[in-house]
Amino acid sequence: NLRAGTAKHLYLPGEHRGIWNREAALSGTEVILCEALLDALTFRVQGFANVTASFGTAGFTREMLAAFINHKIAEVYIAYDNDEAGNRAAEKLAAQLHGEGLRAYRVRFPAGEDANSFALKNDKPDEALLALLIGAEFMDSVSSGQQPVSSGQQPVSSGQQPVASRPSKQYS
Repeated sequence: NLRAGTAKHLYLPGEHRGIWNREAALSGTEVILCEALLDALTFRVQGFANVTASFGTAGFTREMLAAFINHKIAEVYIAYDNDEAGNRAAEKLAAQLHGEGLRAYRVRFPAGEDANSFALKNDKPDEALLALLIGAEFMDSVSSGQQPVSSGQQPVSSGQQPVASRPSKQYS
């Protein structure tokens, strides 16, 4: 019960720095990128180690992009909220990633949902999240004001199954 006018979600003032779960998130060629830490934690608890979070819809930093490039990340699964802000941010981010030579996939939660709310509504959240990751849309044509266009490609890497189908049930 917050006092009237109290913000429900805050970031600390100042520059956003750092990468949550850096070692695990950057250990392969694919990463799941969530809008918020709670959503990234949801994936992590369900066995998906290669996950991190931006600092909200406008919080993907130059540091994160540089780390993705330096660690040879090839595919980014954008798991932002399925709301207006999340969809708009995913489009913008996909264009930025594409410009740097990375492939972007849009993980689509039901309308108005995020990873955590979606997982909480499922009896087998690991399987439900996996299904969404496997069905992620390849964002091959993103431009300002347009919806992402799916090429019909399935998210794969180096002839392997997508990262989504290989959850790590190791918790470190």
